Amino acid sequence: MKKVIFAFCLLLSIYKTSSAQNYSAAIGTRLGFGFGLTGKWSPNQNLNFLEGLANFDLIPGVYGRYTGVALTALYERHFEMPHSFDGLNWYIGGGGGFAFGAQFFNMSVDPIIGLEYSVRRFNLNMSFDFKPRLYIFKNNVPGTRVEPRDAAFAFRYYF
Repeated sequence: MKKVIFAFCLLLSIYKTSSAQNYSAAIGTRLGFGFGLTGKWSPNQNLNFLEGLANFDLIPGVYGRYTGVALTALYERHFEMPHSFDGLNWYIGGGGGFAFGAQFFNMSVDPIIGLEYSVRRFNLNMSFDFKPRLYIFKNNVPGTRVEPRDAAFAFRYYF
């Protein structure tokens, strides 16, 4: 019972010390289909963000992809949730990128939608997003021009 009370108090303290959009820049990791690095920046410290992603597919053949690197630049518009969900917001946006490896070079347009939670006490920002790729140039695999399998969790330190 003490563990349950402790866990409840811990969650309550995290909930009470969080707030929406309390950062102007963040850097961290993105874990999904491949391993990635992510960085976000708000030029005016408002709800508009620029995000850069570097995704590394290190194991050949996993998820039907080749081994390579994907670089993506995104513009995101964040929307705060009601005050009862302090620290939680959702975002939508888009951008573009390219992926390359020993056997291919691809260019894509990338829409994104996600949910984000910021914890002020630990300067921690966590998010879950869905980011399909719409290829405008794809030379490694004939056929489909849409890759809908890019969803990931991101953990960032913000400042």
